Amino acid sequence: MNQRDRTRLEALVWKNKHTDFKGKRADGTKCVLHLYPERGTCSVPLASLTDAELLAKLPTHVRDLFEAGVEWRRLIALAGQP
Repeated sequence: MNQRDRTRLEALVWKNKHTDFKGKRADGTKCVLHLYPERGTCSVPLASLTDAELLAKLPTHVRDLFEAGVEWRRLIALAGQP
């Protein structure tokens, strides 16, 4: 995945994450809650997650469209719809 796709993927995850499960650190780093089976739930920077972990955080309908290469503007418009 190239840098542009990665940035867009992070933006989609951020947009689709409930405010109770995301936040910003004092330095402005965007963080989300992530479940590590061996450690439990941790607040981690979006940039530290793998592409697969980010994709797993998207709603299924958005993930399928992202993987199909749907135009970015359409993805953003559909991201909030079930």
